[in-house]
Amino acid sequence: MRTTQKITLKNIAGFKDKLLAWSRQFDEVLWLDSNEYPQNYSSFDVALAVKAHTFLKTDYNNAF
Repeated sequence: MRTTQKITLKNIAGFKDKLLAWSRQFDEVLWLDSNEYPQNYSSFDVALAVKAHTFLKTDYNNAF
């Protein structure tokens, strides 16, 4: 069952720094940051994912 909780942060930049510091313990990290770009259809400033279940790996230069 999914639950939702809303938390209002007073220092978003400090929270982002703490998230990145925490994520350094993992080998796989995905960090998406809007950099305060104004969005009409989104309510997320940042997304963080760690510890990948699966991943892609290639030895081809500039594959992506």
